[in-house]
Amino acid sequence: MSERNRDISFSENNVDCDDSGARRVRRKKKESAMSGPRDVLPPDRLADAAEAALQAAVEFADHNKGAWVYPAALMGTPDQPDCLSPYTKWEIDQACEFLVRLGYIEKRAA
Repeated sequence: MSERNRDISFSENNVDCDDSGARRVRRKKKESAMSGPRDVLPPDRLADAAEAALQAAVEFADHNKGAWVYPAALMGTPDQPDCLSPYTKWEIDQACEFLVRLGYIEKRAA
């Protein structure tokens, strides 16, 4: 192999040739949804918010002839129970998603 061919870099194919002529594939670091910064709700805060979300849903049902509501939908409305006051909308959204995964409540209606 000529000297000129050994030093060729195929960057578009992520392949390099070294001095010995051996080809080496460069691997790009894969970016995934998990690699970026994430907001994390501490487990104890998540559990407390989930408990408040369930309490809010029960209180709403008690005052509205048994009508069930997705707890996060109550945030910022005149019907928002006091038990949700210590939490942000994001925290209650996270708690509701957690409760859905556990099977305690159904997904929010689209």
